[in-house]
Amino acid sequence: TGVLSLDKETFKLKFDYEKCIVCGNCVEACPLQAIKVIF
Repeated sequence: TGVLSLDKETFKLKFDYEKCIVCGNCVEACPLQAIKVIF
């Protein structure tokens, strides 16, 4: 599994900080750049 995982209770994306190596790929992949808040 990747850094983002789906919460089965809320059906929202959960961010796994332990797996994050701050590569920036998820920020580039998100067209709205909503994930930018994490950094």
